[in-house]
Amino acid sequence: MSIRKFFHGFASDRTTLSLLFAATLFAILGWQTDEPLDLESDENFWFDKLHWHENTDVLILGDSRSLMGLSPKVMSIDLPGLRIRNFGFSGVPYTPDYLDAAERAWDRKSGERAALIGVTPQSLRKRPQENQFSRSRATLTPIRRWMATWSGWAHRRWPPLTRDVFERNILGRTVDHFRTQHHPDGWVEPIVHGVTLKPQFEDYRQIRKYPISEEFTHTLLDRVRSWTDRGIRVYGFRPPTCPQMEAVENDFGERQFVKAFVKAGGEWLEPSQQDLKTFDGSHLDTSSSILLSIRIAKDLADTRRRLIRGAL
Repeated sequence: MSIRKFFHGFASDRTTLSLLFAATLFAILGWQTDEPLDLESDENFWFDKLHWHENTDVLILGDSRSLMGLSPKVMSIDLPGLRIRNFGFSGVPYTPDYLDAAERAWDRKSGERAALIGVTPQSLRKRPQENQFSRSRATLTPIRRWMATWSGWAHRRWPPLTRDVFERNILGRTVDHFRTQHHPDGWVEPIVHGVTLKPQFEDYRQIRKYPISEEFTHTLLDRVRSWTDRGIRVYGFRPPTCPQMEAVENDFGERQFVKAFVKAGGEWLEPSQQDLKTFDGSHLDTSSSILLSIRIAKDLADTRRRLIRGAL
């Protein structure tokens, strides 16, 4: 067969032409869309986190400020030998089902069990909006995890041809972007390069119409009391944010809550907020998250040393 006949037959094959047209259109449309936030499958991340079982010593709890604000890997530098995991979920309040799920992650045979609870006003408000914890529990099934595994594998090897992917991978340019990196220890790392995100002050002013829930507050304090009675050390802290956001959230009544938290058996931490910055007016940027992780880990390490000396 001559080359001319081959290409003539190729061009006259409507199926082949349709496939070529579809592939070209797919590439063009992909170029016009935003790059996925994370080329790793975030469904796998949330599924695995929901199924942590007796594999943890120190568990970090809280909403997105805890989720993005504390890196277990960084904390482990000052807390060697401890298995630390971040069980934070965006928008999650302190409900019994969330606290029950967290409790299952602890290794019952561990003598180093501890909870590090990030308390924000949002984590104590009763809002009708769905949160990452309830949504993940309702939608993530083993079959979806299997599908996400293979889709994530394909994405890592053949990322969609977006403008950012083309410029970064093919042209070698530095591209401005915001995305997140999901770590196996539960931390969601914000990666911001060259973009300025609009502060979320107005969104949080709208959230204030939902008052602090006495039910959620009592649920959390009762669990603190129960855990400490069982020998689990419980630490609380208010995840840092910017001064403008703290002014928006001034209905919290932090002083009264801290008194009740300590009375229930917990220890309240107040890490320094010096040099901490947010990328959106609410959540710490990566360097600040690392700095906060170091500071809190050192506080926990000091407490751990005091307990060891007291037991001798």
